[in-house]
Amino acid sequence: MFSTVFQFHRFGVSLTGRDRSDSTSIHPFSHPSSYHTQMLWINIALWYVSSVICTTLTREIDFVSKLLLTTNQFFVATLCSFLACRCRPSILKKSQTTKMWLLATSFMIGMLSLNLAIGSMHVSLAMTIRATEPIFTLFLSPIFLSNYKFPTNHYALISLIPIVVGAGLSSLSSTDFTVIGLCMICISNLSFATRAIYYKDTKRESGLNSFEMFYYISRNASLMYASLCFLSYSFSSSASSKEMKDSILLVITNRSYLFMLLANGICFFAYLQLSVVVLSKVSAITHGVMNSMRRPVTIAVSAMWFNRSLSNPNKIGIFMACVGSMMYTLSKTKKSKILDGDNDGCEGSLKKKKRK
Repeated sequence: MFSTVFQFHRFGVSLTGRDRSDSTSIHPFSHPSSYHTQMLWINIALWYVSSVICTTLTREIDFVSKLLLTTNQFFVATLCSFLACRCRPSILKKSQTTKMWLLATSFMIGMLSLNLAIGSMHVSLAMTIRATEPIFTLFLSPIFLSNYKFPTNHYALISLIPIVVGAGLSSLSSTDFTVIGLCMICISNLSFATRAIYYKDTKRESGLNSFEMFYYISRNASLMYASLCFLSYSFSSSASSKEMKDSILLVITNRSYLFMLLANGICFFAYLQLSVVVLSKVSAITHGVMNSMRRPVTIAVSAMWFNRSLSNPNKIGIFMACVGSMMYTLSKTKKSKILDGDNDGCEGSLKKKKRK
């Protein structure tokens, strides 16, 4: 999986994240006879697998705090992004420094709160409530964007109804629902919605490609996480400080724990960047459908992995939320050809440019 991420150029995307001029959009449901179509299917599968592994490991890793876990994800992602940029990322313009720190802060808060939510309640419930992110984006856009116009697309507005009803039904029928987990998901959605609003403009104005954008966001977030860990260790109680120190020593001395953290970080980087690769080879609508279907796949696999049975109201709520999310994505991509990222993070809003 890790080697495939660094071989994007073999099927149309260079290591620096720029599309090759001779590459053409491939429909994934065409006859799989060509090498490029086969590679596309492989990367779609790796995208799903890395997403499932990252989410499952995030839930299963309990030998370190979620703060240390999220810090590890961003440190590994920073290293992977640096290597993907061939160790020579473009220099960030000074005029974009503030926006890049804002993106890193929103991404940092979003991932930490999401990991805390996954740790406090089951993955299926957390992912279902995560589907409400479009609602946060819809109401935050007029606040942050002065020229924003409230959408007149009735299909986009109608699609929010099954998202809200499905998330509410799944939450009320779940035995492991917690108010703290719900608050963490709301903070996560708020943060990711803020990131999605600023990502597209920052990417265009900075002139950076997707790998370089992710490198700077991850690097800045890693610095903030390192500072947060230091402050947490310095000003927390002696028992908490000792617990953090013991968990770090445990990871260093236990190869299996170290491997789990490394795999979690690599999968965190891989599923976000593989999403960009798939988007470069298919239409925005096709990518939106695949991205929406990734959530029920993650829910189904996590339910089987943790041997958790879903009640009928849970299944209905998950289905409604996922269908509503798909409807919203389709309605938005058909109108503007812009895909709003999911994210567990964190693809961001990407614009699919047509080649003449």
